[in-house]
Amino acid sequence: MSSHPTPSYMHEHPAFEERSSSTEPLQITDVQIRLHERSDERTALKAFATITLNRMFVVHDLKVIEKPDRLFVSMPATRKRDGKYKDIAHPIRKEFREYLEDVVIQAYEDELRERHGD
Repeated sequence: MSSHPTPSYMHEHPAFEERSSSTEPLQITDVQIRLHERSDERTALKAFATITLNRMFVVHDLKVIEKPDRLFVSMPATRKRDGKYKDIAHPIRKEFREYLEDVVIQAYEDELRERHGD
């Protein structure tokens, strides 16, 4: 993958100026969890999540999936004509994916405790 220079039209946008002058790293500033209504011990899909990044960008329809050995977060995807799925948005760096999964799974577990009164 090659790196391209930032187009000039992006430099002129106020949002670019605000971010370029900041040293604030990309952070998940909000997580909303919606438990899957038909979820039970036989259903892998446990919840949907919406995350907000730096109070500026929202990503909907992440999924909390239960595998036999762990929970993981599936990114929003679209089904292609050949029947395969392609992520619409996804982390590029492993460290951010781990951070995203940790935050979303913690929010899911918090929602379960709140829902079940634990």
